[in-house]
Amino acid sequence: MIKTYQKLKIQNHDICLHISGNTLGQPLFLIHGGPGSGSSVRALEQINLEKFMVVQIDQRGSGQSLPSGCIQNNTTPLLLEDIEIVRQYLSIDQLMILGGSWGASLALLYASRYVQRTKRIFLRNIFLCSQDEITQFFKGNQYAHLPLQISNGTFEERVEACKSWYQLENPSFHSHLTEQEITSLLPKYQIQAHFIQNHFFIEENTWAQSCMELNEIPIDLIHGELDSICPLANSKYIHTLLPHANLRIIPDCGHDPFHPNMAATLTHLLNLI
Repeated sequence: MIKTYQKLKIQNHDICLHISGNTLGQPLFLIHGGPGSGSSVRALEQINLEKFMVVQIDQRGSGQSLPSGCIQNNTTPLLLEDIEIVRQYLSIDQLMILGGSWGASLALLYASRYVQRTKRIFLRNIFLCSQDEITQFFKGNQYAHLPLQISNGTFEERVEACKSWYQLENPSFHSHLTEQEITSLLPKYQIQAHFIQNHFFIEENTWAQSCMELNEIPIDLIHGELDSICPLANSKYIHTLLPHANLRIIPDCGHDPFHPNMAATLTHLLNLI
């Protein structure tokens, strides 16, 4: 069993890799959400580390990758290239890929671009990067100013925007955040604002085109029925494009990847392999 951290220099970014589990196990890439959130140690709790070699990549500017919050050379196509660079670096022939929310978006896009290198896909609460989803998240015009405030505001304005954004993501969280905790959120929201303002660097017809490449790959769609950030309609839409995929709707569950029902489903699916 291993747990290592490595850094890869790609353009102006130092990309941090977290590698856990069995070096002889099946390669499973976990793609984190956000954009900008960084990898989660807790995500490993759902996985049998004796069975898998788990690779987590802190996306450009995210997690322990440096420069923190950097938006230069930080686009969706480049993030997809990074996954492929890591695959080659680790001498992996084929991988399974699991992503949630924005991570599911990247997982599907990677698989469609590198079909021959993809063995299986798990997509949890997929985000389709649409303006409707963004508008719903920011409650119409009420908080639509936050991305611009994060990008162009004074330091004090950016901190206030962080507070509001965090509360939107975590409406049930009522504890007081320290100034240090709020400031630590700035890199994450700076990256999210950058992607939102650039429409996630994704063209309008991307999903239909991407799914055309995936008819031969086993796919599991998992979605919490109560998700208010990435609506269940997202997975249902992808299922119409990929009718061979298995769609599992998780009851009493929203966006939280660690909800007991969601965690149990993912563990069960991985144990079937």
